[in-house]
Amino acid sequence: MIGPPPAVGAKRAHRAIPSLVTALRLVAIPAIAALWLREMRPAAIGLYGLVVLSDVFDGWLARRLDAVTRFGGFFDAITDIVAILSLLALLAWNGVVPAWVPIAPAAVAGIFLATPSQAAPRYDPIGKYYGSILYVVVGVLLWGAGPGIRTALGVVVPVASAVVLVSRWIAGCRRPSTRAL
Repeated sequence: MIGPPPAVGAKRAHRAIPSLVTALRLVAIPAIAALWLREMRPAAIGLYGLVVLSDVFDGWLARRLDAVTRFGGFFDAITDIVAILSLLALLAWNGVVPAWVPIAPAAVAGIFLATPSQAAPRYDPIGKYYGSILYVVVGVLLWGAGPGIRTALGVVVPVASAVVLVSRWIAGCRRPSTRAL
């Protein structure tokens, strides 16, 4: 018999489902942009809603299927970064937000990507919620916020990004405890 027994192969395929959901989210981003640019805003917002739900679903599914992997977590984070930065760039390019708004999340993404993959992840109490804040901001902007809301969100994004950068810096400065538990 060549290859693993069927049960092992099925288990591997089973574990790939959450990453497949993540990949579908990544594929949806250009479709959202195309729909939004063609002024098919309700369709763009609906698809964006599915993207946000899939972000929650893939993590839940990975835990449910006992398929949590380092790759899956990294792939999910990269997909979030690509989605948020792409859509913020689209919104900036179309004058919905100032052109500098995507720069702050890009800096946070750069710090994340610069972290060595072999480093043990450190708990970041604020960064945990940062992606959710950005997903809400993008959703409100896609929905068609008025000038006052757009201005406020143009301030929220860099301020939240600065708080996350400081939080990550503080978390990075902490020394792991050498005490026995």
